[in-house]
Amino acid sequence: MSRRSLLPAAILAVLVSVVILATRQDLTRFNPRIFTDLYRTPAVHSQESSTLFSDGRAMRPAPEGAVARGQEPLHYGPGLREMARAGRELKNPFPPTAENLARGRKVFESYCQHCHGYTGLGDGAVARAFKRFSFPVASPSVYAMPDGALFHVITFGHGLNLMPAHGALVSADDRWKVIDYLRTLQVRELVRLGNDPRRNEPATVDYGRELFAQNCASCHGEEGLTPTAGVPTLHLPPVISIAEDSYYMDIIANGRLIAGMPSWKTALTPSQRQSVLLYIRSWAWPTPRIVPYAVVKADPARGKALFLTHCIGCHGPEGAGGIGNMLNSPQFLSLASDDFLRRTISLGRHRTAMPAPYDLTEGDVNALIAYIRSWHAPAPAYDAVAALSAKASSSNGAKLFSAKCAACHGAKGEGLVGSSLSAPSFLAMADDRFLYNVITQGRPGTAMPAWRQLSAQEIADVISFIGTWRTSPAVQMTTALRRGNADHGAVLYQNNCRKCHGDLGAGDMGTQIGNPALLAQESDDFLWRTIAGGKTGTEMQGFLKRARDPLAPKDIDDLVAYLRRLQSHPPADGLKRNYSWASASDGKKVYVANCARCHGDQGEGGIGPGIGNTAFLQVASNGFLEGTVILGREGSMMPSFHDGLENGSAVPALSSDDIDNVVAYVRSFETHPPTAYREVDRSSDNASDGKALFLVNCARCHGADGRGNHGGKPGVYAPSLDPEFLKAVDDNFLEATIALGRPGTAMPTFGDGMNGKPGLAASDIQSIIAYLRSWEKHK
Repeated sequence: MSRRSLLPAAILAVLVSVVILATRQDLTRFNPRIFTDLYRTPAVHSQESSTLFSDGRAMRPAPEGAVARGQEPLHYGPGLREMARAGRELKNPFPPTAENLARGRKVFESYCQHCHGYTGLGDGAVARAFKRFSFPVASPSVYAMPDGALFHVITFGHGLNLMPAHGALVSADDRWKVIDYLRTLQVRELVRLGNDPRRNEPATVDYGRELFAQNCASCHGEEGLTPTAGVPTLHLPPVISIAEDSYYMDIIANGRLIAGMPSWKTALTPSQRQSVLLYIRSWAWPTPRIVPYAVVKADPARGKALFLTHCIGCHGPEGAGGIGNMLNSPQFLSLASDDFLRRTISLGRHRTAMPAPYDLTEGDVNALIAYIRSWHAPAPAYDAVAALSAKASSSNGAKLFSAKCAACHGAKGEGLVGSSLSAPSFLAMADDRFLYNVITQGRPGTAMPAWRQLSAQEIADVISFIGTWRTSPAVQMTTALRRGNADHGAVLYQNNCRKCHGDLGAGDMGTQIGNPALLAQESDDFLWRTIAGGKTGTEMQGFLKRARDPLAPKDIDDLVAYLRRLQSHPPADGLKRNYSWASASDGKKVYVANCARCHGDQGEGGIGPGIGNTAFLQVASNGFLEGTVILGREGSMMPSFHDGLENGSAVPALSSDDIDNVVAYVRSFETHPPTAYREVDRSSDNASDGKALFLVNCARCHGADGRGNHGGKPGVYAPSLDPEFLKAVDDNFLEATIALGRPGTAMPTFGDGMNGKPGLAASDIQSIIAYLRSWEKHK
């Protein structure tokens, strides 16, 4: 071979060798590779990103069903339901021997201690730096979990408390052994807690704060403000304002399987659970200051703005009613005192959709009252009434009196529920201005309404008719003040007046003479003359000339001074007139026959409001109840039981005794509250309508099947509307939540008119609730 041909051959041999060496490593086998892309892939490191996959992750999860070498296949998946199933089915195959405990401790120290701490109290180095990683696995609640459930958590992790999966890091045997060791930490903690005397002592907020930090904060965040993803925010005054104690206690005691909330029934004593509840309640908005009988001076325009953002969703435009009661009825406005409105707004009404305020001040409450009052027609001026008195028609006044006054005062003014108006001694002191003031201002807290809706002519005619009972002109009352000893007057009152007029003048068989409105309308001279001379035709005797133990003029001065003290210092919770003469047992018969169909057998409410509600009865006087029965409520389904006919159906005209008795029966609910809860119409037709509304308005967050959204960002949470949740809440809670939303969360307002936006009518909201309730039977 020539030199010329050797050179190309040598070059070719070198190239072939380079190709063989570059494309294969095993030189003992013939395995030529021309295209090496599938053989030599670019290496990636752990946690690196990659453009090869759509999610940008280089590390790939194991294929479904793959089992690591040396591991037994586990026929469970992640999730809370699977955790519960594992808890029921799996048993720990390793007894807590010294050897197994030693191995479990080593595994715990290697994989668990940095978060859960040396003693399992959630105080490891990582947890101290990052509070979200703090979870006390030695707590009583974890002790109550079955071994199988703990094995599932170690294997798959727990998304609600940032617990990662350890199934690929720790062998199955070691997972069981670490559970053995964990049980020793839990027993040690139980012994420590068992020595805490507060476990069974009366509940306190401070102890609740401590328990919350130990047991709840790892998921719900410190003070319930910063929960982990998929966990509800507890520090929400709007929710606290409407949720019943029973709602919280049910969830704390029984947990929520679907939401991953453990049961604390065995981990915490009843007193401890109550302490946690008190701590949660401590986050509520402070109750606006309530000043009894305070005069409201506020801007109605400001009240209207507040009404549109807080009230319209339940009470409707301008108080026309809906989920909540009608507020713009003239009869309601004439009977509801400012105190009634103030207490209702400031305190809310538990077991109804009416929440306690969660962002209102005392000034806001007064502004709302001023706006509500703007719906009541202003009373005609006295000068306009006086100008018509000369031509007033007593015959027309007689008709008006019969229609609007006789039910309380009697057809001849002899007095029934209301006081006697035809008594000569009364008419001798009650001039036209006095009668005008009582008619137009009413007597707040009693059955005497403020008849502001009457025209000047109608008022003049009624005064003219009452004047026909006068036998002599009215005496001109002086405005001079009587000076007496109020302390001595208090003693005289107890000995001479209390039996009929009740403690603090709250009323009983006699008038509610401690009523600040009455005392503001009656001069010292009027009071003195009434005490001295009595009221003819009634039980009220004259104390100045009575046969036995008459009072001296100075004594009557002292009594007047005491009444003026009552006027300036009314009781903080209002005056409650005692109906000692009425029969609650007879009233029950009247109630069952006439009231239960709308208000429920126990006063729990139905198509009518819950008049057996204790929060309502705490603010509603007996006079308010009596006046409502007599007057009815125009524009609503509440008829007048004085008129006899209303809403096209026969309504019995109840006697004065019947009304007194039914009021006494309703008042008995205050000490024997209803055990039933008001329910919406749960018929299949209503539920069917609700399903369509739910899919349009609710399914986007709660899911078409109501399973909720427990993932996503912290604080973004739509609860599962499962039977566990529905068992803990009543229909009132659901109504309020749908209508008013949950400010500070993703739950919007759906009540029509809230924040000036169209929404769902009350009937629509109730249909949705009927649909939700249908799940209790079928899920």
